[in-house]
Amino acid sequence: MLQLRGFAGTPDKVKLVEFHPVQPWIAFADKSDNVRVWDWTTQQILHDVQLGGADDEGSIEAAINQVSARDPAFIPNPSALSSALTRVASGKVRQVSFLDLEVAYWQTAIQHYMVNGSSINPPSAVKVHALDGTRLLVVVCENKVLLNDLNTRKSFEVQRAVLDNKSPTCVTFLFRGGHNAPGGQPDADNLMTSPVLAIGCSDGSVRLLHLATLRVIGKLVGSHKATITCLLTVPSKAAFKTQEQQQAAAGAQQKQPSSKQKQPKQQQQQDTLTAPAVAAAQPSPEIFIPSHDLVIGGDSAGGLYVWEPFRQILGSADREVGPALAFTGHAGEVWALCLTPGPEDPQLAAAKVFTAGADHRLVAWDASTFREAWRTKLDAKSPITSLAYSHRYFNLSGAHALLATVNGPGVVAAYTLADMPPERGLRACANLAGLVPPGSKKVPKAYCVAVSPVRPNLAAVGANTGMAFMTFDRMYPLPVAALPLHNLAEAHESPALRLPQDLTAVSYIAHMGDALWLVSCTALEKGVGGVQQLVPQVVSQQHIGAAPGKTGRAIMGVSGSGQYISCCWPASRSYVVYYKTLAGTWSQVDSGLGVDLVWHSQRDVFAVLEEPLPPAPSAKGKKKWGKEDPKVAAAEAAVIAATLAAATVVRIKALDGLGR
Repeated sequence: MLQLRGFAGTPDKVKLVEFHPVQPWIAFADKSDNVRVWDWTTQQILHDVQLGGADDEGSIEAAINQVSARDPAFIPNPSALSSALTRVASGKVRQVSFLDLEVAYWQTAIQHYMVNGSSINPPSAVKVHALDGTRLLVVVCENKVLLNDLNTRKSFEVQRAVLDNKSPTCVTFLFRGGHNAPGGQPDADNLMTSPVLAIGCSDGSVRLLHLATLRVIGKLVGSHKATITCLLTVPSKAAFKTQEQQQAAAGAQQKQPSSKQKQPKQQQQQDTLTAPAVAAAQPSPEIFIPSHDLVIGGDSAGGLYVWEPFRQILGSADREVGPALAFTGHAGEVWALCLTPGPEDPQLAAAKVFTAGADHRLVAWDASTFREAWRTKLDAKSPITSLAYSHRYFNLSGAHALLATVNGPGVVAAYTLADMPPERGLRACANLAGLVPPGSKKVPKAYCVAVSPVRPNLAAVGANTGMAFMTFDRMYPLPVAALPLHNLAEAHESPALRLPQDLTAVSYIAHMGDALWLVSCTALEKGVGGVQQLVPQVVSQQHIGAAPGKTGRAIMGVSGSGQYISCCWPASRSYVVYYKTLAGTWSQVDSGLGVDLVWHSQRDVFAVLEEPLPPAPSAKGKKKWGKEDPKVAAAEAAVIAATLAAATVVRIKALDGLGR
């Protein structure tokens, strides 16, 4: 599935890799703490800095900053002294991330679609003015956090003294606050003018750093003391609520325990994230409640924590916020966190948060209630070292979209929508053996993986000898097909002018999970943030039929009349055809062997391409030492190709509702 397109060699193994969402940049760091920014279009290094010790450039700038100590006539800017570079060694590099307006826009938009679906329009992060004109590369080191501006080559640092002399370990970015957000009231989408950096520390707390002032404005704490190893930003569920529901939610928040009190069980704490339904005789009009950012953290003892940072007013380093949820997720250190969407239907299961730990387990959690959905083991011998979500298949059929590395030569993909046995839930994406130099090992090893959030066909893999830039194979059509409109004039009719009793605007069939569904959608006018907007909404969904045991991508089709639908699985070499009866139900009328299926544009006639399974290769032509004779192998491949071509046929079938 993954093809090698470029390689940037390093003297040591690459342990961190990160994509910029818009620019053709990949940031990566190796075990020697050499941080680079690589342009995948020109395959050139744009930024290269050696950390770990006190680098020469930082030492020179630190010396310039100390001029005031030797020259009394020189008056420095007091606000810049705390963030200026020092001679202190940076220590080990623990995370690299990009931060600019494009990162803010795409992080908020993608996470919004994952959690809220397409029923509510995403926010537009264009008012984060603190990022205007900057392209920051945030490098979390053992002794400080470096902010390198790739435009001006100017660097700032957050010293350990700012973090109460605690070592930083990881970072995540917060863009959506609430009424208690710093810097004044946020806009209608809860977007702040300056992002907040949530920096995990070695004492088990997460310090909130305001980027505009580089000051700590609060601290996320708990009863644990283990080191925070990874962080993830997840937006809360946006919704339309009445005044009574808002009051009930506010009352639930006031009952939350403080950080000094004993944390209750997970089941008792889940009510703090979702407001209970409040019945009223005459409910007030619904008001749009936008999302705000939550912080999910994992520590070195296997604990998982969910914080609501803007639940109370922040502003100073002594403001502490306790976790809304605290529970044990792994029997060992938590190594990776990843957010994935649920099925393409806001009425079904919510998004999921996947965690990987030192206990070799991959665990799926519901992103709304944080209840465990399932857990599995990818590799019995090696733990999962990194996770990345690839939305190239979106979240429909063939949604093996969670990429993972397990300290082996390859990258595997896991199914994200349901718990499946390993033979169906896992797929091999790439094997670096033979593609990149192995170095001192017999075969190369993959330690980390990242996927471009905007270009899902691009991936980067950190190996023991460098960073491999890879691309997925060609994009296949999504397993979706729209039903034809009964009146072509409906295609040019605005949803806002549609009659109230005629809500359905478009219907489509989709392969989701192990079933085929008919989904009807429309667009409703709602007030979002004081502005009337047309937002899509699912009107109804109908189960067509089950598809157990089918693997691989699905090809959906609809007849010209819309009375027949088909689904073909090339990997399984099978297809099925359904007919819509007069009662509105669906009945299977045909099935068989096939790798592709197309419909006539005006008649209920389809053509199916039947191709048998290739024969098993013979053992002839192999030497005793296991090497194969090239001439014999070529002759055998030609025979197999000729056999398949002779057995492949195209059958044309006409249907009348009874399978004939």
